[in-house]
Formats: sequence, C-alpha cells, structure tokens
Amino acid sequence: MISIKREPYVIVDHKQERGLTYDLIDIFNQVQDKYHFAVKIIPTRRLHKHARDGDNNIVMWDHPDWGWKNVGVSLPLVTTQDIYIAHRDYVNGDQSYFDDLTDKSIAAVRGYHYQFNDAQARKENKYNIRYVTTDTITIKMALYKRSQVALTSNISLGWFLRQNPAETSKLVVANKIDDQFQRYILTPMQSKVSIDEINHILKVADQKNLLAPVYQKYGLAPPNFTFQ
Repeated sequence: MISIKREPYVIVDHKQERGLTYDLIDIFNQVQDKYHFAVKIIPTRRLHKHARDGDNNIVMWDHPDWGWKNVGVSLPLVTTQDIYIAHRDYVNGDQSYFDDLTDKSIAAVRGYHYQFNDAQARKENKYNIRYVTTDTITIKMALYKRSQVALTSNISLGWFLRQNPAETSKLVVANKIDDQFQRYILTPMQSKVSIDEINHILKVADQKNLLAPVYQKYGLAPPNFTFQ
C-alpha cells in the first residue's frame, strides 16, 4: 500500500510514522487473511514510476484523473478541498485579497495538481510559487508570513489547527476554493489485488463499524458506502 505523506493520512512524530493510513491498514489486515498489507511512503512525483515498475500493489488517497491509466478505482475514501489561506495581517478582513494571486508569493506542494496553476499559467510562468514537500509546511509558511498565500487541503488544515488551536485566529481561509474532489484507492494494472477485493474489504470493515472510529479520531467524517 503506497500513501502520500500528507497529514493526517501520514503523521511523522519523533521520526515515528502514524496516521489514518496506518490505522486503515491495520483494519484491512484484521478483516481478511488473504493478503498482508503494509505501508510504503512515496513522494508524490514518484508514484507513477513506482506503479509502472511494479513496486506496489495499491495506491492510497489518489485520484484516477491525476495522470493514471488503466487503474481500478475503489469506493471513495474521503471528499476534500484544496483551499487558499493567508495570515490575517495580510487579508485585513477583506476577502478580495484572494481575488488576484499574480502579485503574491504562493506556497504549494510539489507534485500536486492545482486548478489555478493550469497548463497555460505554467507556460506563462504566471505565478510566483514556492514549492515545498508537505501541506504542513505550506500552512506554516502562511502562519509565519513566509508566503502571502498558501495552498493546503481543508483536511490538513483542520488537523493542524486541531493540534495547534492557538494558531486558529492567525489564519484566514478564502471563501473561494481551488478544487474539490474525492480520494480513492487505486489498483495499477499489474496489482495482485483486484479493486473488487479492495471494495469488499472496505465494506466489511464498515459493516463491522471499524472505519468510523478511526476517521473520527482524525476529525474526519467516515465514508458512506450505503448507496455504493
């Protein structure tokens, strides 16, 4: 199982990795014994190469439209948004601050797909973007005024502020969003595990009420497979 390094899916705490990904993998191994799932963290920009090389069986927290071909797609694990944030001193109570990003320094995560920075914008080098490795870093760059705007996910920001409630009043979230999408488990063509098996594991775990507690542990709404 390959996962992105994005909190709270993967949390690095004193060099120990934990998070929702690890809790879900424990559940996957608990409800079946045909496979033993283990977590491998791969940088986003290297995911496709690892899949082509056959180095993994399934990819977690991804989307089939993000450069994948011939992959199985699971039931949706979570719905999330990419959002804009800035320090309150920059925004000064005026949401129009976020209307024009061309005159602002922007923190974003390398390898992620952002709607505002589309192919034409990249070709024109339209934005002053500093790429970093995680959403936590983009949040801190906004918090410490190292960027005038930062991109993060609502889930990552929610987790960060849950751990650092005193910082909540220092950040402003834009009313507009960059994108909204669902994240899935993907099975590359050479995967030993079928997507039907993955979906069966998810449904069994849900029926046993194993998913809701771990999602709630990280402040997330559990998936609803009722009509899937």
